[in-house]
Amino acid sequence: QWPRGTEQVTIMMLGRGDHLLQDGTGRRGGVVIEVGRRASTAAVLELLAHELFHVVNGHLLVHTPEAELDTLWFKEGLTTYAALRSMMDAGLADESWLRQRLGELVTHYFENPGSMKWTLERQVKRYWSDAAAQRLPYDKGALLALVIDARLGRGDDGALATMRWLRRLLVETAARGEAYELETLRSALVAEGLQDAARARGFWSRYVLGAEVLPIKRALAQMGWALKSET
Repeated sequence: QWPRGTEQVTIMMLGRGDHLLQDGTGRRGGVVIEVGRRASTAAVLELLAHELFHVVNGHLLVHTPEAELDTLWFKEGLTTYAALRSMMDAGLADESWLRQRLGELVTHYFENPGSMKWTLERQVKRYWSDAAAQRLPYDKGALLALVIDARLGRGDDGALATMRWLRRLLVETAARGEAYELETLRSALVAEGLQDAARARGFWSRYVLGAEVLPIKRALAQMGWALKSET
């Protein structure tokens, strides 16, 4: 059931001059995006897809106040990934565009000085003082979503694993008027079938809580793509 304020979605676009800068913010009843004249159509549509998805992941499904930073990879990273998939599903981009965008995410992840050094706890502690810590949840979170989709595949209804995960959280958490925390996300993912519980705990410990390098190469290969270089 959609709560009050989401019956209609309002979209406001504001100009930002002759440059590429783009930014946006999502609210329960709509989004505001700011774009420059030089921003590409695909970039604007992706930004719009990202902010619109926040109506679901951020305003229907919400974190507890104390879990804001340690679940930011889910709120922002999963939403970044969902925007890419939404573009493809809507026929607004082709596979070469998706490969390019995934390549950019991979590059940003490997170039981030904290991606393979900071545990989640250290990243959260550095968040307010380090630009790299502020950027990491977006890129690592999106690639985590990619890895999860590659590992779990599509369900009987054809839905990707990340969307089944989100759907479970909407039904079991948001619909009850509850907010999520880090353990809520883990439990829902286990219930969605991340192999057995022991292997799921290992995955969570290594890649979500820890700083072990994400198995991106394997995930891309499972989707029929190749990672040319990791450096």
